[in-house]
Amino acid sequence: MQSNNEICVKLGGLCNRVFGSNGEVDKLQRLSGGASAQSWYFEYEQIPYIMRREAEENPLSEALTLDQQADILMMAYDKGLKVPKIFGRIENSDGLGHGFVMEYIAGEALPHKIFKAHDDAQFYEVLSQQCAAQLASIHGLPLSETLRHDSPMQMLQNLKQDYQTLGAKLPIFDWAFLALEQQCPDAGEAVFLHGDFRMGNLLIGEAGISAVLDWELCHIGDAEQDLAFMCAPSWRFGRYENPVGGFGQIDGFIKHYESISGRKVDRLRFDFWLIFSTLWWGIVCLRMLDSWRTGTERTLERAVIGTRVSEVELDLVLLLEGNAIISSEVSEWQCPDHNLDPSGATKVGELIRALYEWDEGVIETAKGRDLFEARVAKNALAILKRSAQFGALFARQQRERMRSIASLSEDNMAQLAASGDCDVINHLRLCALEKTTIDQPHYAAVKVAQRKWQSTPKVKV
Repeated sequence: MQSNNEICVKLGGLCNRVFGSNGEVDKLQRLSGGASAQSWYFEYEQIPYIMRREAEENPLSEALTLDQQADILMMAYDKGLKVPKIFGRIENSDGLGHGFVMEYIAGEALPHKIFKAHDDAQFYEVLSQQCAAQLASIHGLPLSETLRHDSPMQMLQNLKQDYQTLGAKLPIFDWAFLALEQQCPDAGEAVFLHGDFRMGNLLIGEAGISAVLDWELCHIGDAEQDLAFMCAPSWRFGRYENPVGGFGQIDGFIKHYESISGRKVDRLRFDFWLIFSTLWWGIVCLRMLDSWRTGTERTLERAVIGTRVSEVELDLVLLLEGNAIISSEVSEWQCPDHNLDPSGATKVGELIRALYEWDEGVIETAKGRDLFEARVAKNALAILKRSAQFGALFARQQRERMRSIASLSEDNMAQLAASGDCDVINHLRLCALEKTTIDQPHYAAVKVAQRKWQSTPKVKV
């Protein structure tokens, strides 16, 4: 792994070549995030730029190379889309791997900061229109033979193959695959797709969108896929009941898109791609965890992100459950009040709590990447603490529920859920609540699910 000083020196040589001058690189800083590539901020001759270069391990099997991304960005820039200008590519002689240097554009990408700064219905209406307009322009870009173009069924089969290769056995994911196979549409009109158009990949300024970022998942397919991806639950960032990126409603967003693009959105296709996009993110989380397990990307962040699978499971239950009757057991469910016995020798949970409190002290003085990693560690320790409190209890309850449902097994659970078996669906509802209680208790879907299920008349099943 290259040190920051080494990167700074080599980046200086790259900039000297690209800009034809003899300046120095200053204020080099790696930015957080980036699954398939690293982003670095730096200044050269007092002008800010961004370097994008390949990550050590890419969990996105369908991601384009950085050379392909640069080609697309230059085409999109020439077509007037809101994208950064590419100034130069990294060459082998630069010693920085593969990538490019691009324009720095001011704006905020972190959704929670955007929502805090712009808590305004009129701003969000403008933002919805701008998102629709950018997607309409993207879908009008010329098709390229170099981009992947699979039918919906082929994409679903590819995703299932990835899931099976990872060796995971998650009944809710299996249920989602069955549902998607049953409602998979035929290939529709082929358009150019961004593939990852969502909050977090949009720079937002005072006037709205200042740039569309992260083009590594571009491909050819249904326009509805891009529209649905923007609405996937994982990209609502705590504002669950505003499905368009956490700020808008689907009907208005689609209406804007149809008006600008002249295309009619097929809502059945949209619904298919909404479930697909939700499931896809869950499998990306599994891939990231696998990169930690295999040692290719041995970072705490990759290990912790595997716990976000439980968020996706709860999202999928809410999307898949249909009109299944809700049992009193589900509608009355609450997180148990369970504290560890504070007597005798040190308990595992107490050691975890001590580490958690120690890490809080680290956070107070950490900066930059160290601060980010300390916060990830704090999250990991909190998950372990809750697992020590509730893990054995929830596991016992899950075994008891399975014994109480006739003919239920791990092998047929997904099929029974897909057939509408209310007992099995209620079991999976509770499993999803229990898992998120340990992994992500503050995930917005937890409260959404409980409000939905508790507002339904209690029925014994």
